[in-house]
Amino acid sequence: GPCATAATTDASARPIPLAPPAVELISSGTAPHQALRAAPDRTAAHRARIKSTTTVLTRLADTGGDDSISREDQSVTAEITERRNCTDDTDVALRFDALSATDPRLSADLAKDNGSRGGLTLGDSGAPVSLRLWPRDGAPTTARAIVENTVATALQNIVALPSEPVGTGASWRITRTLLGATTLHQTVTATLRRRAGDLIDLDISVDETPTGAEYTVPGTGKTLRIARYTALGHGTARFDLRRALPIGGSIDVHGARELVGDDATRPLVQQTRYQLQWSR
Repeated sequence: GPCATAATTDASARPIPLAPPAVELISSGTAPHQALRAAPDRTAAHRARIKSTTTVLTRLADTGGDDSISREDQSVTAEITERRNCTDDTDVALRFDALSATDPRLSADLAKDNGSRGGLTLGDSGAPVSLRLWPRDGAPTTARAIVENTVATALQNIVALPSEPVGTGASWRITRTLLGATTLHQTVTATLRRRAGDLIDLDISVDETPTGAEYTVPGTGKTLRIARYTALGHGTARFDLRRALPIGGSIDVHGARELVGDDATRPLVQQTRYQLQWSR
C-alpha cells in the first residue's frame, strides 16, 4: 500500500543507533517565518537515490626515502523506496534496490541484497536517530556490511531542521558526535536559501574534528596517535518536508590526517574525500 501498516520497530532486527543531532538557531532570517515541518505524505511511496564515494590516498614514510603510496576508491549506489507508517509519524519503512558498486565483485555481492528491507525512527528535528536492516537470505557478509555503512553514514549527514519558525536566509548549527575509527565532533552549518511551499533548498558547510588523540585502524584493532587531523566540506540539500529523506543535493568533504605509531619517524599520512549525492 501507499503507507506502511506494520511498524519497523521489530524485535528481530538490532537497532543501529545514529548520532542524535543537537540544533541551535543562529538567525531566523527574513519574514515571513514558518516552521520547517509538514504532515507526512502517506498517499504514495517515494524514491530516493544515493551515491556515496570514498577515496583514501595513503603515504607511509620510509626511513630509506622510498615512501609507500596506495589509493583506495569505493563508490556505492542504492535506490531507496520510503513509505511512511500509516499512523506513526516517526516510523519509516525502507526497501533497497539497484544496489551496485564500481568494484565488479562487490557489485555482484550487493546485487544479492536487492529487495532487502529496513526501517527508520525519526527524531524531533526530522533527522533519523535509529536504523534497522533486514538483509536478504543469502546476501554475503560483505554486502551487508557495505549497505549498513553506506546508509548509516548517509543518514548521519542529513541536515536536521530547527523547531523554530524561520524565513529565507535563516541559519542554524547542527552538532553530532560520530563514532568510528576515532570519535569525531561534527558541526554542520545550514542556511535556508529558498522555500516554495513544502520544498526547501539549503546551503551547508561541514567541519569535523577528533575528540581525542587515538585512531583505531579498521579491521586490525591497532591504535595509532593522531598528530594532525582536518575534515572540511560544503554542499547543498533539497527537502520535500512531507518526506523523510532528501530529494536532492550533495556534499563533498575533504580531509587529511597524520597518524603515528611506535616509530615516530614513519608517520602514516592519509588524504580522504567523502562525496554523497541525493537524487530522485
